[in-house]
Amino acid sequence: MNNKASNIIKKTIELLVQSGVNKVSMDQIASNGKTSKATIYKYFGDKDNFYLEIGKYIMEEKVKEYESIASESSSLVDKLKNYTEAVCQFTDSGYFTLCNQLMEYNTGVKNLYMEYKKESESTITSIIREGLDQSLFKAELSEEMIFSYIDMGIEYYQSNDVYRFRMNNDMKFQEKYMKFYISNIFTDQFWEAYWNAVYWIG
Repeated sequence: MNNKASNIIKKTIELLVQSGVNKVSMDQIASNGKTSKATIYKYFGDKDNFYLEIGKYIMEEKVKEYESIASESSSLVDKLKNYTEAVCQFTDSGYFTLCNQLMEYNTGVKNLYMEYKKESESTITSIIREGLDQSLFKAELSEEMIFSYIDMGIEYYQSNDVYRFRMNNDMKFQEKYMKFYISNIFTDQFWEAYWNAVYWIG
């Protein structure tokens, strides 16, 4: 993809996140990107394929981020911090909502989202296994149980606007909740060290 096409996608993502897919016309997209509909169709073919390419761009960039986190040689604390920030940023940026909207227009976006989910799950699984190898999780918990617990937390964060708002704006609530959340799966020694090293989401 050349710079012109990439810039059109980036500008369109900003507009769609702000206004929503249903409320934006191709004329508005062209005007916002300082280009023409003819140019957009030249690069992307038609509207459906254009939306597919937007979804592809968003999720490929995120997959690269997850791959980088999984392969980095940093401590488990840093990996957990980086993964959590990446997942929250995907939601807080409006990209999660946008991708769901795009799925309604192009089923190919849903397939891309499934690949994104696989990479996200692969990243957290590798972090969990590293933690298990280092005996940082409570001994009675299996890999599957830990994964399900973390995944449920992510899904709740993504789906509940009130909870997400409080986590980002109420520091007392955030602190109490996250201490409760992480202490349920990590050993006492590790979660206290982790909490002292990372002031979570806010």
